This record gives sequence, C-alpha cells and structure tokens, in this order.
Amino acid sequence: RRLAYGQRILRGIYATALANALVYQMERNGGWEAIGIGRPVWTAVRWFTPTDLSDVARFVYLLTLAAAGVGAVCAWLRCRVGYSEPAVASMLEGLVGILPLLMLLARPHNIPVFGMFMAMFLLFFPQLVPGMHGLNRRAAVAQTDSEKEPAARCGGWRLPALQPSKALVHLCLAHASFFALGNSNSLASLDISNAYAGVSRYNEVLVGVLLFVGNWAGPIWWAVAGLATFVLASSGSATKGRRLQRLVEWLVAAHLWQALTLLMLSIVVTSMRTHLFIWS
Repeated sequence: RRLAYGQRILRGIYATALANALVYQMERNGGWEAIGIGRPVWTAVRWFTPTDLSDVARFVYLLTLAAAGVGAVCAWLRCRVGYSEPAVASMLEGLVGILPLLMLLARPHNIPVFGMFMAMFLLFFPQLVPGMHGLNRRAAVAQTDSEKEPAARCGGWRLPALQPSKALVHLCLAHASFFALGNSNSLASLDISNAYAGVSRYNEVLVGVLLFVGNWAGPIWWAVAGLATFVLASSGSATKGRRLQRLVEWLVAAHLWQALTLLMLSIVVTSMRTHLFIWS
C-alpha cells in the first residue's frame, strides 16, 4: 500500500516537472504563439506555474531532486516487500525521471526528439508495451534460442558466446544522438544559453554542469537507457553466471567500440602525418 502510494506521488512529480519544463521552453522561446495557443489560455496556464521564469527552472530542479528521493524510497519499499525485479522498475523510473531536466536544458526544437528516443528504446523491449503479445512471444523465443548457443573455446580458455549487438546499437545511438541534437565537433556549436536556466549569478561549477547536461542531453539519456537495457536483459530467471556473461558482453562491446574508434583515428593521423595542422 505504501509502495502504491509512493508510485502515485512519483508519477505526479514527473507530470508536474514535465509540464513546468515545457512551460519554461515555450515561454522563453515564444513557442506558445508558434503552436497557436491563445494568450488567455496561456495566461491561465501560467497562473499554475511560478511567475518568474527562473523560478520555473528552479522548480524543475527541485522536482527532479524530489523524484530522486521518492524513487529511492520506492526502491527500498520494493526490496522490503519482496517485489520481483526491483532494479528493473527503478531503472525505468529513472529513465523517465530525467526527461524533464533534459528537456529543460535542451534546445526547444529538440524536445520532440526525446519522444523518438523513448519509442526507439521501447523497440528493444516490446514486452513493456501493452498489447504487443506477438512481439513478446518472438522476443522470448529469440532470447531462449540465444541462451542455448554453446560457449566458444580458445585453447584451454572457455569464452562466453558473446552477442554484443544490442550493446553496440546503444553505443551507436549514444554517439549519434549528440550530432542528432544539432551539435558538432566545433566549440561554436555549444549552446550556453540554457546553462543559465534558473541561475541568478555566475557560478562556474553550476554553469559548467548545466552546460554539459544541456549539450550532451542525448548521450546522457542513452547512457541511462543502456544501463536500463542491461538491467532488463539480466532480469527474469537469469542465473548469476548468466548475468556475469551479459556484463562481459557489454564490456566487450564498449571496448570494441573504443578500439575501432582509436583504429580509425590512427589510420587518419598516419595517412595525414605530413599535413601542417594534423598535430595541432
């Protein structure tokens, strides 16, 4: 009963934070006029939010911290009542809970992209979407077949049957989302305007953190989504050895990505070593 009550509070905090983040973006950038909202309607909406725009941003920060606290309490209650797979529910709550903060600090035209990110994440786990029973059965069969694959051997070493495809897809999406949100490898593409959201005076630490979150909102979301994917893939009836094998798969995928990146950079630098500005 306490857990259900806490979950309702958590959903209310998420909805309030998301609404205030959207109000901040639309008020700051005039988005309510662009989508055809009349001034009387917008005035009524603003009546339910703080008057000062900086206070709206601070309210979103406060709600994000409150959601983290309530989520931690819910996770503790799940462990106490013997809830099945409490880590899965906590990771999904965290994945949704960071959306208002990322939407607050992201560029306004990138807000719908986070909805696409969530839809892409659900494609990995159709069992999370009600009514997709056919996809659920196919996913279960595919998972069962993959678990039956034998382990590879290299001399006297027994290697796990590595399948890092899903991990590699998450790594690709995390890196691609940085450029999909309008960023580039140039410092001129950094957006510093949202780094002062709710900040009344300059604070290099706070502004630096907000600058990082605002410009790397896509990779941050996909990093949390990757952790949630790992928890979901390791849930269910998986044994401790199976979970360890999945962890090895993700680590192999991460190292493979970095190795390929360094390989390509080494090839480019070597081929252009005589260029004047290659080492600058």
